[in-house]
Amino acid sequence: MIGDTMEILLKGDVMNMLRISEATLYRWLSESRTGLGTFPLPVSQPGKTLRWNSDDVDQWCQSKAVAAPKPVKQRKPPAEKQQQKQDALQSLAKKYKLS
Repeated sequence: MIGDTMEILLKGDVMNMLRISEATLYRWLSESRTGLGTFPLPVSQPGKTLRWNSDDVDQWCQSKAVAAPKPVKQRKPPAEKQQQKQDALQSLAKKYKLS
């Protein structure tokens, strides 16, 4: 492909992009090398630094059927939370005729 340039990701880039540890990255590589995994292998370039084709990593990410993360439960503002506690206590006090 004339004119196309391949974007290269370094090991740290891949770890940050996928939010994984170095141990996880090496485990995935080991699994891929033995045929048990599907993570893309690094491209061959001079030197000892691991490098990946960004398209390969992107395609791998897209191939994973990752469930959408659970929505973060929104915390109620302290004032609203306090009011709920007071209402609950008043309800109990009325129920047991403590007031």
